[in-house]
Amino acid sequence: GALVVVAELTLEQAKTSELLGMLDVLDAGAPAMLVAAEPDKSVVTAARNIKRLKTLPVSLLNTLALLNHRKVVITVDAVRKAEEIWGGARRRRRGARTC
Repeated sequence: GALVVVAELTLEQAKTSELLGMLDVLDAGAPAMLVAAEPDKSVVTAARNIKRLKTLPVSLLNTLALLNHRKVVITVDAVRKAEEIWGGARRRRRGARTC
């Protein structure tokens, strides 16, 4: 329940009230983080007036940011990019034991 994946994260207008309405529907109260593949200017502008709400492009996503937020709202495109960044090919170390 702490991770919400959405198709896209866009606003018609850069209004804080519109973003608050969207967050309410997603049950993503503060502290929350909005993660997108690329930053959307209207979302960033609307979010800067909301305390304890952070917007972040997926390329800057890190463990500390994930741990500091109760809810993470992330777009499908951002999930795919995160998989590309962090999901590199798994390699077995030579002589490594398997359980």
